[in-house]
Amino acid sequence: MVTLKLLIIFQIFFCTPLHVLTVPDHFSLQGEFPTWIKARDRMMLETSNVKNIDVVVALDGTEDYRKVMDAIFSAPKRDGMDATVISGNLSSRRNNLTSYYTATFAVDGIGFIAKYISFKNTAGPKNNQAVALRSSSDKSVFYRCGIFGYQDSLYAHSQRQFYRECRISGTVDFIFGYAAAVFQNCNILVKKGTPGQSNTITAQGGMHDSTKPFGFSFQFCKISADHDLLPVVKSTQTYLGRPWKDHSKTIFMETYITNVLSAQG
Repeated sequence: MVTLKLLIIFQIFFCTPLHVLTVPDHFSLQGEFPTWIKARDRMMLETSNVKNIDVVVALDGTEDYRKVMDAIFSAPKRDGMDATVISGNLSSRRNNLTSYYTATFAVDGIGFIAKYISFKNTAGPKNNQAVALRSSSDKSVFYRCGIFGYQDSLYAHSQRQFYRECRISGTVDFIFGYAAAVFQNCNILVKKGTPGQSNTITAQGGMHDSTKPFGFSFQFCKISADHDLLPVVKSTQTYLGRPWKDHSKTIFMETYITNVLSAQG
């Protein structure tokens, strides 16, 4: 019964017009922020952190620097998901931990916001569950963040969550949890796992109380093979997801999917 429910949701996606699957690689960003994100937080998310810095070079030492190269080296280094990375390597197999406790970075509370940063678990494909990011924060926002791992990369554990313009990679159930989470304009990258292993992008856990908001929604995203999977993409089975618990719900809409996905969905 649970399996049928998930297949129906995926079938709704596949019955949408075929032009949804032929969007160019670089499509324009779309979608609105959730209404529960405060106006000041929206402004912070949408505003870049570029600073105008003027320095003056004078050989006689009367200004900021004596040498041009000294002035160049003084410029602040740019942040970004490729520049600022929090990395760890805990895993269920090697450290005898449940997925919950393998997280490289974990957040609770209300209204957590991350921007221009990456969370990574380097345990590798052979060490089973190894979470890069676990969020249990209600109304949490991750903007232009990287979430990199293999199995169980992102644990969207609970509450309301929003991911925009993020890059998320993994192999098995690498976006999973019980949260009500929206993913907009995200780049979902499927990696190469262990030999013969099939990939599953999502494993949504549903809720014991099906009247409360729950489920994963992907909109204006792109799903493709990461560089390590490309040579074997045709011989590797990759699926959109599986029903992890009762009442599991996952929706993909207006999303560009490459040939990484198996025909069965």
